[in-house]
Amino acid sequence: NPFISRQHTVINALKGYEKIYTIGGSAGWANMNALILGSIDDVKLYEEGHWTAPNDDVWGISDLNLFRGTDAILREQAKKGPFFAYIQTAGNHRPFTIPEDNEGFVTSTIPEAEAEAAGFQSTAQFNAVRLLDHNVGRFIEMARASGYYDNTIFVLFGDHNGRISTLPFMPPAFEQLNLESTHVHALIHAPKLLQPREIDEAASLTDLMPTVAGMLGLSYETSAMGRDLQLPAPEGERAVPVIMREGPFPLIGAVTRKHFVRMNADGSQATMHDLAASDPLTDISVANPDEFTRLSELTRGLHEAARFMMHDNTRKE
Repeated sequence: NPFISRQHTVINALKGYEKIYTIGGSAGWANMNALILGSIDDVKLYEEGHWTAPNDDVWGISDLNLFRGTDAILREQAKKGPFFAYIQTAGNHRPFTIPEDNEGFVTSTIPEAEAEAAGFQSTAQFNAVRLLDHNVGRFIEMARASGYYDNTIFVLFGDHNGRISTLPFMPPAFEQLNLESTHVHALIHAPKLLQPREIDEAASLTDLMPTVAGMLGLSYETSAMGRDLQLPAPEGERAVPVIMREGPFPLIGAVTRKHFVRMNADGSQATMHDLAASDPLTDISVANPDEFTRLSELTRGLHEAARFMMHDNTRKE
């Protein structure tokens, strides 16, 4: 929506940091470049046309070349001062290209049936995911060699699900309740700066920037979704809002570590489900009236708050 593409962001609390955004192809799709340039103060956007490496497919240069180019930028910036860098990879998307220049990556030849049994669409997708993992490893090696690894917080996450077919490695609820569509990995890596910790509760991608800002000890104001995961949630067990169906008649929900409540956006047809159950489709709302009431109110409240925030959080200046 071009009328709300200028948003307030916690990123701007990083005063004195060089802001860098790199992507292997064009940042013009879905009006992303307007969101990036209009929301992040003085950001330097590096996209298609900047890189000297050739394009490998519709997504632009390979992730490996994107990491190489970004590392060169960060290596020089680290000599001048701190930076915030967002690196947007794309190699695990179709057409699952495996470039010839891949620094020792070995393609797997497992049969299609074996890849599909593990949940992948194909052996090609399996190899693309393996290649992304390989390239992330190479980038970490580059950061070490360039001298900024020890003093940098690395945040690795997916902007959407894995686009896989089945989920034999996860509880039945994620497949049967379609929660896989909202489930992404998230890893914060800074072994010289942070002590190891696993956050065993529901969390959202919107929580990442407030959490990183908290790790940096920054003071900030925010009028958007997202909270520092290092702090206790005021509502008790943390609840994360999700949208299971978009359009004029949305299906909305809230996820906690143990439960999932879903309903139509007007509050009708609300049900509650146990994420660890062997039969997660069973409605357990009657057996858990207090938690059902709490999550039902949070589901509608968080959904309406998010709709309001998209417009209220816009930058007027």
